[in-house]
Amino acid sequence: MRRQETTVQPLVITLAPTGMVPRQRDHVFVPEQPDQIAADVRRAVDLGASCVHLHARDEHGDPTYLLEKHREVVTAVRDAVPGIVVSVSTSGRVHKDFRQRAEVLDLDGIAKPDLASLTLGSMNFATQPSVNSPDTIRGLAEAMRERGIVPELEIFDFGMIDYAHYLIGRGVLHPPFVCNLLLGSLGTSAATAHNLWVWVRHSGAPECDRVAAGDAECGAVIGAGVIVASNTVVGPHVLLNRGANVGYDNWLGEFVTIAPGATLAGGIVVGAGAYIGVGAVVRDHVTIGAGAVVAAGAVVVKPVEPNVLVAGCPATVMRRGVDGL
Repeated sequence: MRRQETTVQPLVITLAPTGMVPRQRDHVFVPEQPDQIAADVRRAVDLGASCVHLHARDEHGDPTYLLEKHREVVTAVRDAVPGIVVSVSTSGRVHKDFRQRAEVLDLDGIAKPDLASLTLGSMNFATQPSVNSPDTIRGLAEAMRERGIVPELEIFDFGMIDYAHYLIGRGVLHPPFVCNLLLGSLGTSAATAHNLWVWVRHSGAPECDRVAAGDAECGAVIGAGVIVASNTVVGPHVLLNRGANVGYDNWLGEFVTIAPGATLAGGIVVGAGAYIGVGAVVRDHVTIGAGAVVAAGAVVVKPVEPNVLVAGCPATVMRRGVDGL
């Protein structure tokens, strides 16, 4: 069986250990105090994280904007993990006043952050709004620039990408650009591979024609215009060619190749090393055996045995003893 050569791109893993909403009373493992947050960051870095997005809590575990509380958290994290990239939150979900939101930007010395969050628009979360007016966005961006802090652009919807381009064009935002594409919150864009691809494509980021879905494993290569729906698992070293359409609840084994324009419906299992040809269609709840080959233009309506070539509409066995392409 031929193996597809792939290159794994560098990956930045960012940990947000606390957030604005969870409480320790909700779950015992939510870290609230500086030593707890630092210990969690240390464990995450040992597992591969390289950046941390921090929210400070007061002695009661409630979100706080106070500078000294942020200083305690950032200092504890830097002491535990020297060299980690630190981002602080300027969230307006709890503290609405601009001065409160901007106070964390005055951290200095060892506590000075590398990044600070900058949400590029207003939206609803599940239980509350997050209001970010144009004046607030500009004011926070200018405060970050004055202090040498890089904005961590928080993008929850497609229009926020347009607004980022608008601010760049007017000199409000400057390189380097760091973006968080945040999908899946109720009230914002759904967490689908199609939405992710469209966002990255529109952002103008490099390598935007090779975007792995959330469930894609190491070494998968996904071409331009590919759609992968939710709950689909893409195994290692899978090749999804330009324009392929992979529906819901599918499972693609290792070294599977889906040729340009092929369509997989839903509930399909494709065994290791199988090949789905150009423009082929595989209907719902069909299993394609390991090493099988589906010819170009074939329409598969029933299970395909391992190591066979099928062709036609409906697809029938044309040859046995094949082993992928």
